[in-house]
Amino acid sequence: WQLMLDTNVTPVFRLVSGMSNFLSRVKEDRPLRLKRVIVTSSIYGRAIPDFSLYTNRKIVTYPGYGASKAALEYLVRWSATYFGDHGVNFNCVALGGVFNGHSREFEEAYSERVALKRMARSDDIQGIYKFLLSQKANFITGQIMYVDGGYLP
Repeated sequence: WQLMLDTNVTPVFRLVSGMSNFLSRVKEDRPLRLKRVIVTSSIYGRAIPDFSLYTNRKIVTYPGYGASKAALEYLVRWSATYFGDHGVNFNCVALGGVFNGHSREFEEAYSERVALKRMARSDDIQGIYKFLLSQKANFITGQIMYVDGGYLP
């Protein structure tokens, strides 16, 4: 539990706290140079795992993982509201299953839960980050962008 919070939530909380402390010490005419923060989450921040995917496999799912991702998504929405006056966009990319050498059996079982009938590859997820960093995303903040191939919870 604690490892999941320390890995997924604490670093973002420290960034947010540092930004808040900085703003409280500087003059109002000195704006933040940081304009975009993108945090990576998971579909398990909103969806309960299908435990049949993990039965009799060497992959384990823990409740702390999903709980930490849900907390992270809340922190992103909170931060977007808090830092909005300072022109900082906070967003979150929630990824579905990304293929990383999984067994064929797991990949096939997982793919049955996805509208596109496959797991993501690394090049499937790069575009959302480029978009959120671009000027085209100036008015997007506090959003959880699901890049999951249409995961069916």
